[in-house]
Amino acid sequence: MTWIIILMLIGFLLMFFEVYFIPGTSFIGIIGGLLSIAAIILLFRKFGNITGSISLLITGLIVFIIVMLGSGNKVWQRMANQNILSPKANMVEQDEIKPGLIGFAISNIHPIGTGRFFETNFIVQTEGDKIPKGTPIEVVKVNVAKIIVKPLNNNA
Repeated sequence: MTWIIILMLIGFLLMFFEVYFIPGTSFIGIIGGLLSIAAIILLFRKFGNITGSISLLITGLIVFIIVMLGSGNKVWQRMANQNILSPKANMVEQDEIKPGLIGFAISNIHPIGTGRFFETNFIVQTEGDKIPKGTPIEVVKVNVAKIIVKPLNNNA
């Protein structure tokens, strides 16, 4: 009986580590899940349906709690790409982005990409030329939600 409990605790511990400390690997979590399942099967075989069913419910509850607490943790936010566009697709204020404004390309722009002005990322478009990432850009014209840019050192 003691080794079945140890087997289940090791399974819970591995699942806990998967969710909180090493997310994304899946290998540790799968091993933990298999150890817990093996412990439940052994409990069913050795002690019958009632004990096995109770252990299955308790295991399900513990796994649910581990996952729910892990989803509220900042672990998933650390793994996410934080370099994103603002949630609004270029809702440009008339006074904010004007022709002649200088910024730089956050991504390659060919013909659409990302430019940064005033510490804010915007979707920008060229009139044909490819603009490499990191190049200074200048706003040529603004139409509602479309910002047309050119490379700063391009006199065309």
